[in-house]
Amino acid sequence: MIPQNSEAPKTGLEKSSAEFPKNLESIAPEPAEKKSEENIANDHPMGAAEPIISAEEGETFTGVPVEKIPAPAAYAFEGGPTTSELSQELLNLPPDQLVLNLLIKSQYIERFWLRTEEAQKRINDEVDQLALANSLMNKLQQARNYILAGKEYIEEGERLLSEVEHRLNFVQRVRKVARSTAPWLLVYELVWLALLVAGFVVFLPYTPIFTLRAGAATIQLDQLIYSMIWGGVGGVVGALFALWRHVSDQQDFDRQYTLWYITSPILGLPLGAFIFLVIQAGFFTLTAGSADGQTITSALVIYVLAWVGGFKQNVIFDITKRILDVFRVQPEKGREEAEKPEAGFTLPTLKPPAG
Repeated sequence: MIPQNSEAPKTGLEKSSAEFPKNLESIAPEPAEKKSEENIANDHPMGAAEPIISAEEGETFTGVPVEKIPAPAAYAFEGGPTTSELSQELLNLPPDQLVLNLLIKSQYIERFWLRTEEAQKRINDEVDQLALANSLMNKLQQARNYILAGKEYIEEGERLLSEVEHRLNFVQRVRKVARSTAPWLLVYELVWLALLVAGFVVFLPYTPIFTLRAGAATIQLDQLIYSMIWGGVGGVVGALFALWRHVSDQQDFDRQYTLWYITSPILGLPLGAFIFLVIQAGFFTLTAGSADGQTITSALVIYVLAWVGGFKQNVIFDITKRILDVFRVQPEKGREEAEKPEAGFTLPTLKPPAG
């Protein structure tokens, strides 16, 4: 007989349902405003000279399914986590032996083993990179070990084998696309390079007569045109470097970035002109780095910066940000910290235009 003031003992199901919301709160993701600056920095677009993947991502498999799986929609409505942070508790459940015997027949295990043998043969025939071949062989060995350990580990083995097969199919697609697209992109970039060199040679005899006066300022049109040419050359070199890197070196070329290769030389032309106008307007003070702070007046520095801007367009974004910072009102404390010199190489000092 249960006393009136006491509670009846809870069953296992009632305990788990009572504790489930607390578990959701304990592992819920942090709000977006608490995102660290390091994570925010990682959200920037791809580097222009590296349009496909970064160096860190190149060490992992490209295109492998993500490890985080969205949680069921019911949990999302309750304000719980939307990724598989819960998967370690909710999805990794012990298998039932009756279900295993019903679903996993001997024919399935035989087909699985044949798939591992076929994958091993494809690795030997299709993979040229030693590091990638070793990684795939290790995954294949782990998949076989899971199967040999028993039916209850079939999911882990299937996942590893699927990753190996996906990577092999990806390598095959990359080779097919690279053979059909990369040669045409190479010809396109070389044509652009020839046009830029021809424009430089044709324009060279007429440089002394090209000047333009805009009020009190004098614009050397020859330097403007040369800056555009060098910006275009930087775009061509950046595209050629990315083409070599992703076709021959990392072998992860993706045809969906073809537009980047096409627009890189075109974009380099106005970016080179932008570099010239920024320096001509007086936003940059170029010094030789000596103690006396001697100002550099050579146009070659402009051409170098124009080439760099065409090669890696993110440099232009940094310059634009610094120009916008000139016109932004900052607190006194923040202004003092922003004006402190930093160790190592820095961009040229910015100053507002005179007049």
